[in-house]
Amino acid sequence: MRVAGAGDYAAIAEMMADAFRYHGSEMPLTPAEAAARLRRELADGHSALELLIAEGADGEPLGFAWFYGLFWTAEFAPVLYLKELFVPEAARGKGVGAAFMRALAALCVERGWTRMMWTVDQSNEMALGFYGGIAGVEHQSKDSMQLRGDALRALAGEG
Repeated sequence: MRVAGAGDYAAIAEMMADAFRYHGSEMPLTPAEAAARLRRELADGHSALELLIAEGADGEPLGFAWFYGLFWTAEFAPVLYLKELFVPEAARGKGVGAAFMRALAALCVERGWTRMMWTVDQSNEMALGFYGGIAGVEHQSKDSMQLRGDALRALAGEG
């Protein structure tokens, strides 16, 4: 488990395409385009996005986690928001997901962040079971909202 660098973006983009397929859709970019976007986003060191990658002994990618630090108003303190954790099918059941969660928890503690947060698709029974097996995990009853595309532009006064 380590911080991902520019040399990992292509592998992460390929795994992200796998994640889209796992959820029944196609990634809106090619893996090459996604890797290029990651490269641009992370090039100057000012992005809130952070990436971890896990590798096998042979260097084969075993999964990735992408996350952000957010300032949580309820506690007036920073928290970790886990946006994506993906372990390819061939690596599942080998402790990779648990290793990511331990590494992210350690990062929170090291940085003085007060909590980890993430969302889970209610139809993803495997993920619900995985996260439900972590001691102390609390299920929040909030709905996730989003605004995008034409609706976003309209609200911004551009549509």
